[in-house]
Formats: sequence, structure tokens, C-alpha cells
Amino acid sequence: MRLEDKKILQLRKAKGVTQVTLASAIYSDVSKVVNVEKGTARYAEGHMIYLKKFFDIEGMPLSEFECVVYKTRLYIFHDYVRDRRYDEANAFYSEMSKLINLDPCDDDLPVLFRLFEVALLIYGHNDIDAAEKKLDYFQDKIDKMTDEHKYHYYFNMGVLHTRRGRYEDSLECYKQALDLSHKLNILASEDIKRVHLGIAACYSFLEFPYRTILYSLNVNTRKLYEDRKISAYDIHFDNNLALNYIRVNELERAEKLLYNCLVCAKSIQDDYYYGWTLHNYGLLYKQAENWDKAIYYFSQTMECSEEGSNLYLKALYENIRCWVGKRKYAKAQKILNETKSLYKNHNVYRIIFKALGDYITVKSRISLYHQPVEFIETEAIPHFEKTYDFFLAIDYYQLLESYYAEKNAKKSLLMTEAISRIYERCFVNKEGER
Repeated sequence: MRLEDKKILQLRKAKGVTQVTLASAIYSDVSKVVNVEKGTARYAEGHMIYLKKFFDIEGMPLSEFECVVYKTRLYIFHDYVRDRRYDEANAFYSEMSKLINLDPCDDDLPVLFRLFEVALLIYGHNDIDAAEKKLDYFQDKIDKMTDEHKYHYYFNMGVLHTRRGRYEDSLECYKQALDLSHKLNILASEDIKRVHLGIAACYSFLEFPYRTILYSLNVNTRKLYEDRKISAYDIHFDNNLALNYIRVNELERAEKLLYNCLVCAKSIQDDYYYGWTLHNYGLLYKQAENWDKAIYYFSQTMECSEEGSNLYLKALYENIRCWVGKRKYAKAQKILNETKSLYKNHNVYRIIFKALGDYITVKSRISLYHQPVEFIETEAIPHFEKTYDFFLAIDYYQLLESYYAEKNAKKSLLMTEAISRIYERCFVNKEGER
């Protein structure tokens, strides 16, 4: 029996269609259906037209050759999603949407379609809730999936967990995808690169800078803008790599990456990545304690960002923090007060800016005994550690260390130990995990 005839038999049985009903649908005698299912006859081309219409699979692949062609087209669809060519991706999606009707007779193409649909929902539509529901479909099917399917499943789960802020779960999914990639010879170098950079992103969110750098550069998957290809994807991860070079004080390497990011973001006219690169330039100069240049870049970031956006608020915080670094406490307090409406009710930045206000007060009155350190010590720092903002926590531990130095030696020592604990957590085991 031909593959396409076998698939029609599987569809008929799965949908509870009788041979008589099917014969009627193709305007033929029931003996035709019976003989085809015995393997002694074949459906003619005209029959296949009616059969595909009856099962709502018009244009869908049934023969071995058609399936090979369609699988190639599925990967083209996936490439369009990854390259942010969403108009073309959406057109492919519409063309292929009936693939799921082949579920009873094809355990490959409908699965890939659903997995690539998730990628479209995440990247093209930014609909994380819908993507999560689509992935829930696979929960009881993972054991039956091929390694190829599992790779895409775990990669998508990694992206989804990252978008939800579940970085440890995301890391585990990316690592499973990486393990599966070693078993597959169908993945492009871009796929391998992306899973390494996904792991690097998780380590960056979790604030493990050396592990981030390792996976960003691992197995030669990444060369700086090789073949002069410019994409938002590469700008994103080069900014991430630069950030972690800043964290380990490799400022020359960071600056080289950021210059390329700035050029490329400007060349593709991507305002978000241009602003993010400016922000990281600010962090670079802040690390070098070049406060004036840092303030300049954070101000530039705010100018090209939407007021009140996450990037705007990040730059605002750092801008004020740099004025504190310059010991211009009145200026810092003035900016903080003038921008209060932007952050006072913000779920994330409310605590951060409240802590900054207390930071300014402590710094500006460092010689006085009574200072507002309770909020910093009991609420802000535990919050920063809970949300993986360990480098931010260090800044406030150092403040408390100085504050307690001449007031409470025991507490000052506890702050010193806390700083050492975080440094050990973030920097020990520079080689990371393979």
C-alpha cells in the first residue's frame, strides 16, 4: 500500500468514518475503498483531491516526496521567524495551518508545525500566554517525541521561561536542548549558536559573568559579525557579552563590542538596541568611575527611550547613582524628587528607587549616627538577592559596611562577609559548567 493510501486509511479510522461514507465522498463505489485498504488498488489523482477536501487537508503532504518538501518549507518558515521576517512567516503559517489535521497519520510534520508556531507567537506576536498554552499540548507527549522535536520543545521552553523571569528553569531547558543538539545532524550552526547564547543569557540574568562569557564564546559558535551579517539578535547578545565583560572589569573588550553594537544598531535603525547600547556604555564608564561620561550616556539613553519604560528607568537610576558618585547629593536628590511620578507605583522600580533615596541620605550625612538604613538592610537587599540583582546588592552592602565601620564593628564585619559571599557566588568557578 502506498504511503498516501495508508495515511488516508489512518485518517478514516481515527475520525470514525465508514468505508461507505468515504466512498460517497470520492464519488466511487465502496469496493474501491475496500480494495485500496487491502493494498490491491490505489486512489487515483482525482480521488485524492476529493479525499483531501473531505479531511480538510487540501494542499497538505501525504506522499514521501511531499513530506520531504514540506519539512524543508517548515524550516524556511522557522528561519523567517528567527530573522524577524514576520510578514513572510505569517504567510507561511496561513499556508500550513491545516497540517494539524494530519495528526492521526503523521507524527512528524504536525509536531514541527506546532513547535514553530510557538516561536512565531513568542517572537512575532509577543503573545507569551498563547505560546505557553501551545506548549502545554506537549506535556503528555514528550516521551513519544523525536530528539529533533524535543530539541525545539526545550528551546522554546527556555525562551518562554526567560520571558517569565524563571531563569533557573530556563537554564535547565536550554541545557537539555544543548544535550539533544549533540545527537542531531540536521541543525544549522545558527541553531547551535542560539542555544549556547540562550544559556549565556540565563547565566547573565542569574549574574554569573564568567559562565556567561564562556557560553557566549563556546565551541566557536560565535564570531563578531561574521560575513558582515547584521541582526538584532547578534546586537542583543553582544550587548549581553559586553555587560558581563564590564562586570569582570574587562573594559577594553567591552568597549570594542559596544562600538560595533552602536554602529550596527544605528545601521538597521533599531532604536531599542541603540538605546540599550548607550546604556551599557554608561555602565562601562560607571565601572571606570568616569562619572561625567557615564551620566552623558545614561542621559542619552533616556532621550531615545520612551519615558517610564524599563530601559528609561534603568538609565534614570544609574544617572542618579552617578551623581551620588560625584558627591553631588543635592543634585541627585533633586532628580529623584522630580521623577517620582515615574517610579512610585512601579512594581519593579519602586523598591529600587526607594533604596536609592535612602542611599543618598546615608551618603550625604555619613557622619551622623541616625540614618535610614533599616529599609536597605531588611527589605531592599533581600529583594535584590531574591531577584538576582547581586551586583546591586553589593553596592548597598558596601554602603552599610562603611556606615557601620565606626558605629558597630560586628555589623560592619557581617556586611563584609555578605560581600565576600556574593563575590564567591558570582565569580568562583570561572570556567563554569559544561
